[in-house]
Amino acid sequence: MKRKTPSLSLSSLVSQVMQAVKKTSMKILMFIFLLAAIVLAALAIINRIYQVPFNLMTSDPTAIAGIHPLSGVLSNLGIILWCFAACSCTLAAMILRSIGTKKLYLFLLYSSLLSTFLILDDLFQFHEDLSTLIGLNQKVVYVLLATAVITYLSYFRELLFQTDI
Repeated sequence: MKRKTPSLSLSSLVSQVMQAVKKTSMKILMFIFLLAAIVLAALAIINRIYQVPFNLMTSDPTAIAGIHPLSGVLSNLGIILWCFAACSCTLAAMILRSIGTKKLYLFLLYSSLLSTFLILDDLFQFHEDLSTLIGLNQKVVYVLLATAVITYLSYFRELLFQTDI
């Protein structure tokens, strides 16, 4: 006796996938627009409070300083690598959020957050210049970062020792 299986045509499958993509895409699009609006509002606030001209906040630093375009190339490559790490960990965390263990999800989520902080620190020099501009002692930034890293390493030590790297 033949078993009757529900037929899924390619067109109905594609239609279902497209419906899901449209819903997700609209949410992502709205998030991106909201994020862009927040960034522009932050630039306007910085411009107003600290009198930093918009062109200085939107132009390439080497063009503003009139220096060679390869100045800081190693730092820029480091930022790109931190960004790859943060994006990879975020993507893996979002996938594991629903199918993986909570500990592995948290490991990847906190790895992405730590990498994101390091990106921002490299870009905006939190530990060097920005901390003094906003009245925060440079040592406080180092203590906060060291505390975050030590907490991260101690909480995920078992998971870290299980890996090959």
